[in-house]
Amino acid sequence: MSIAALAAAAAMAVAGLVPATPPAASPSCGWKAEAVALYRSLPAADRAADRVRAQLAASGVTRPGFLDGCSPTDGPGDRGPTDVPTCATAGRPYFPAADWLWEPIPAGAELDPESAAMTAALADGDHVLNTGEFGVTLVDADEITPGTPRAPVPLSEDWGPDPLAGLDVPVPADVQIPSGSDAHVAIADPRSGKVVNLWGAHRSGTGLAALWGAATDLDGDGREHEGSSTGAGIARYAAVVRASEIAAGDIPHALFFSTNIVEPGEVRYPATKTDGSNMDGSGSPIPEGARVQLDPSVDVTSLPGITPGQAAIATALQRYGAYVGDNGGARAAFIAEYAPDSDAYERAGLSGDYVALDAIPWDRLRVLSDWSGGTRATPGDESGSADSDSDPGPGSGSGSGDSRSADSRSGNSRSDDPGTGTGSGTANGSGTRTGTGTGTGGAGTANDEAGGTEPGALVPAAHAPGATPGTSEPGCSDATAASTTRTPPRSPDELPYLVDAGETSERAAHRTQER
Repeated sequence: MSIAALAAAAAMAVAGLVPATPPAASPSCGWKAEAVALYRSLPAADRAADRVRAQLAASGVTRPGFLDGCSPTDGPGDRGPTDVPTCATAGRPYFPAADWLWEPIPAGAELDPESAAMTAALADGDHVLNTGEFGVTLVDADEITPGTPRAPVPLSEDWGPDPLAGLDVPVPADVQIPSGSDAHVAIADPRSGKVVNLWGAHRSGTGLAALWGAATDLDGDGREHEGSSTGAGIARYAAVVRASEIAAGDIPHALFFSTNIVEPGEVRYPATKTDGSNMDGSGSPIPEGARVQLDPSVDVTSLPGITPGQAAIATALQRYGAYVGDNGGARAAFIAEYAPDSDAYERAGLSGDYVALDAIPWDRLRVLSDWSGGTRATPGDESGSADSDSDPGPGSGSGSGDSRSADSRSGNSRSDDPGTGTGSGTANGSGTRTGTGTGTGGAGTANDEAGGTEPGALVPAAHAPGATPGTSEPGCSDATAASTTRTPPRSPDELPYLVDAGETSERAAHRTQER
């Protein structure tokens, strides 16, 4: 089968041109089986195949359970998804270099010496999921088309050089902005290969304006170094509980939460700075960048009053944990996608703007010694010890409202005046930046240097059939090297946008062949 035909088939599957439900005559889901077979058959070191592979991975082909419910006669891909060859970054649709985000917490991870005290402080207070006015609008790369309006995003805060200078940011006409004071919007742009993370966003003509923000590489590690959209400099697009993940009952990454007991001055990887002010005056504050975990021995399914949505969050906290990322009005407020047109949250028992997560045993949290629990060196610091140097830098703090207090939801707290308000705030040039990392991390930089490729449209690394995860076999990146590859620059009309829902497979194949 030609690459053009493969690309057309993949685009059809991802764009939903295949039936959303199996044909009535059969319980099969043959298109999924064919997608698995297609993924296996793609050759390595082929640019068109890389694009198709990335689309298939984003559609879930490499995820466990992709073929659940499919009969053995559904087609050439009847083998389970565990047979799909994967590399270290398979199933990472964005920020593939962010091991801190995607890697499960290893067994035997070391705990912080102050873990008991910090988790006792975290357990005391409200624990909510921000799905409404303090949620974040996510615009994924596949929502951007060649016709999406583009414009610069002006920033009103004067906290340093414009981190979005030179970017024409795509803004779909129907984008909805959360009404809270944080007004977070994050847009993944396949043309520039950037994720534009905005704080204080609002409409401006056909585009957006914002208070502050940052641009991070879509194929990078999800950490902000120029500008910021969160107090810790963790990209707003990362670690968000998505409505689709709640609907699926599976959150395959670490989470992000704000708290009113952030330790001032201390920064831990993956944070790049802090706006910590210990708003509640705790005797055991926790630093931004700290990774917490729910005790894996907790039987989530037996927790009294647990809803499907809370169970998905609790399970993710056990497997991936969560990072302290901001000042906020609650003891722990987890950030979720703002999806007012979806009923996924309500169907999973997560109704309301500030959803109480009372069924989760917060007294069973623990704080890791560092992002990997001492099992791996910090990226950009192969010695394993973080550079303690820091320098002043502009920052933004996105707090979360207390679910029971209108004052908390509307209050504003600046980092230079932590005594006023308990809602969202801004760090007025008083954030500190870590000395760890080199933008995309040491490993990512090494790969770019070795590959010698030019910046362009970004795609996940190739995953060759039969390749062993974590090796340097054809099609796979070594686990210790960067996990992405760059294709040469292309003009906008040559970018790998998914096939439009109304486009025929013949035209899709022809369009791919033309490239």
